[in-house]
Amino acid sequence: MVLKFGAKEQLVGIFLVITLFILTGAIVFIAQGKNWFRKHEQYHTFFKEGYNLSPGANVTLYHTKIGKVVKVRLTEDNRVRVDLKILAKYASKIREDTIATVESPTIIGSEYIAILPGTTQRPLLPLGAEIISTEKKALSDYMKEFKVEEKIEILTGIMKNIKEITDRLKDPEGGLLGALDNMKEMTARLKDPKGQIFASLDNIRHMTDRLKDPKGELFQTLGNLASISKKIKKGEGSVGRLLIKEDLYHKIEKEINKVDSVLGNIEITTARIPVIMDEAEKRLIEIKVPLTGLDNILKDVPEIMNTVKRELDGISDVLSSIKENFLIKGNLPPAPKERSISVEGRGE
Repeated sequence: MVLKFGAKEQLVGIFLVITLFILTGAIVFIAQGKNWFRKHEQYHTFFKEGYNLSPGANVTLYHTKIGKVVKVRLTEDNRVRVDLKILAKYASKIREDTIATVESPTIIGSEYIAILPGTTQRPLLPLGAEIISTEKKALSDYMKEFKVEEKIEILTGIMKNIKEITDRLKDPEGGLLGALDNMKEMTARLKDPKGQIFASLDNIRHMTDRLKDPKGELFQTLGNLASISKKIKKGEGSVGRLLIKEDLYHKIEKEINKVDSVLGNIEITTARIPVIMDEAEKRLIEIKVPLTGLDNILKDVPEIMNTVKRELDGISDVLSSIKENFLIKGNLPPAPKERSISVEGRGE
């Protein structure tokens, strides 16, 4: 018996086949996205606490998903064991010095395992082996790392300084308000029609009006200067005659030539000064030699004078003795009489 399907049955069948193909494609697409058909390698690590990790949490390498957490369980030695499933193509990154740590998302999401790859010089970690772990950093650790407390202290000091500055600015007797008062006073003085600046402007305006006046002192002075310059050009007046006369020019030229001659003689004389000085030095040396001998002779003069004085004293004593002899004393002439001389007589 041959079954015959109507148009409706055929349409429903085609729809079901298409739906099945679409569902199969979607499953395959999702499986590829979830890495269901890719090979994975098993590893595990230990932490002191669970850090809210749960099966299905991501395992990342440089913020790239390379696997997921399979199981989280507590061991007998009071540690938390985390079993990991990592894609086989990333197994070459897992080495003996590879480190696993727990990190938290920036804003939303759950904790995940971050893998820090090891160096290429170290051997690969065997499949199913333990990956070295480091504990998750607490808030206090981040504060120590970034020196948050020191920065808060600096910020507090800055805020205190700002507060102090604002208090000074608000002080009615402070420098800012005082400066503003001074500026206000200065502007008031500048605006005063009877003030110094308006008086100075009036003086300047008056001076410019006087300078612009054709009959003023400036124009008269300029006219006098023009008249004097014309007279000088024509040879009029004493200055004009002096400038135009050629004999005065020749006389000045002769005097300048005389001055040049005198300066030339002075230059020759000054050139001979070193020679004259050398000659004078030689003469001084020649004079110094006899003076040295004379100095030695003068050193003996006091002794000679003392000897002569002693001899003269001896002769004086002999003469006194002779004068006292009675044979000679009577034959000596009488001594001259002493007479006083008045002031008038000495004047005569």
